[in-house]
Amino acid sequence: MDDTTPGQGAAPPGDPASGSPPVPGAGTVPEAKECVLCGEAIAYYADRCAHCGGFLPIAEGRAFGQHFFFFVCSLAIFLGTLLPWEGMWWDSYGWRGLGGGFLLVLSGYGMVAAFFNIFHRRMIVWPVILAAAEGTYLSWRRLFQLTSSEAAKAIDWNGDLFQKKMALLNWLHLFGSGLLVVLFFATVFWIVFVWSVIQGGRSAAERKEAEKAARAAKRK
Repeated sequence: MDDTTPGQGAAPPGDPASGSPPVPGAGTVPEAKECVLCGEAIAYYADRCAHCGGFLPIAEGRAFGQHFFFFVCSLAIFLGTLLPWEGMWWDSYGWRGLGGGFLLVLSGYGMVAAFFNIFHRRMIVWPVILAAAEGTYLSWRRLFQLTSSEAAKAIDWNGDLFQKKMALLNWLHLFGSGLLVVLFFATVFWIVFVWSVIQGGRSAAERKEAEKAARAAKRK
């Protein structure tokens, strides 16, 4: 007959003898985390894996999602630069002009950088950022130029519902497919990028707080 009282010999939660992980919020600080690139255990405060040498993404839990997103944005901006930017003239390609040429080069380099990020575990994002910045400036500037052009002012919005629908179609025909593609993907890039930076800042702040708590616990 066992004289041990119930719960007397049970290991507390988070005890290594019990084999259970530390209970979140119980005052424990994790010492390691899993690399999203290779799956190995690394230091909890690290931003680069010591095993595969890969730089962790801005939002670490997303693994390669950000790199594929950067690649898609660079590819879309590159293709949009090759397409017409004005619906009235089909030879008004985005790559014509100094700004369009730089946009084509930067977006092409952004695709190459995103490829290396995916398969070589790097974090080269400045080409995509520059391409998105220039694409945002050029596309929005051209959008405002077309909306204030003489062709846009000549559209008659008066009349019945059918005539207003035709006027809306004529207004949409002012913009080329390339302009809309660059405008959309450049704007979406900044929304996702800013959100990722905010999430990364929160994760970094949490790691710093956990590091301070761990140092304070060791001093006791």
